[in-house]
Amino acid sequence: MEAETRHCQNCKNDFVIEPDDFGFYEKINVLPPRLCPDCRAQLRLCFRNEKCLYKRKCDNCQKEIISIFSPNKTYPSWCPDCWWSDDLDSKKYGQDYDPKRPFFEQFRELWEQVPKPALVSTRDVDCSYMNLTADNRNCYKLIESSNNENCINCYWIQLSKDLVDCFFTNKVEFSYEVDDCYDCHSISYSKSCYNCLDSAFLLDCRGCTSCLGCINLRGQKYNIFNKQYSKDEYEEKLKSYKLDKHSGIEAFKKEFAHFIKDKPRKFAEITNAVNSTGNYMTNVKNNRQCFHSYDAEDNTYC
Repeated sequence: MEAETRHCQNCKNDFVIEPDDFGFYEKINVLPPRLCPDCRAQLRLCFRNEKCLYKRKCDNCQKEIISIFSPNKTYPSWCPDCWWSDDLDSKKYGQDYDPKRPFFEQFRELWEQVPKPALVSTRDVDCSYMNLTADNRNCYKLIESSNNENCINCYWIQLSKDLVDCFFTNKVEFSYEVDDCYDCHSISYSKSCYNCLDSAFLLDCRGCTSCLGCINLRGQKYNIFNKQYSKDEYEEKLKSYKLDKHSGIEAFKKEFAHFIKDKPRKFAEITNAVNSTGNYMTNVKNNRQCFHSYDAEDNTYC
């Protein structure tokens, strides 16, 4: 079977269905899509809420709770205690299937009746405002995170401690405002870094210690704006930036943004990827337009 160009019924743009896609649709016995990949992604995103939390009442016990479902929703939302209790018997919401009526119309009716868990949080201890989380301790407002301790306002962090305002981290400790960083300690305002220590304002650095405002460095120490200093020179210059004050932080942000403006950047964060396209992928094969994909094979638009 050859690739086929189709017209998206939503945005009206053309999109291509590859031969492998047709084979997959046939394998799971579904019709080829009528919408382009971008429009299909929009449908998935508008259906799934994970970050917006609302105050409302549990539709079972009536106590005030926090839920991912707003109070104006027509279907019930139960607090975790009620949802996991014997009060919930899913079979009592069962209904006969009518082959003469559209399937999704009947599925919608079922969806409107069955209680939804207000939040998904498993084995979290001393935690509040958590969703899609597990095995955290003493944390506040984490989303899609597990096995963390003493963290606040973070998204998709794993095996980390003492973080605030961090995103996509793994095994990071004592850090603030870092994104896509791994095995780091005491860093801040940094992105895409591995094995870095006591540093700030780093971009795509590996194995760096006591560095400030650097990009694309590997195994360096006492660097400021990619320039080498002695330990004493570094500490003296570090004090001059007054990064212990908000005004100093804001001034350095502007200086760092100007410094990296003309520096080379990696086109994508990809490691050990074979015949794959997308970003943030590690150990993948035959992945097409996939993002944040790890140890995966033969996936498309994920």
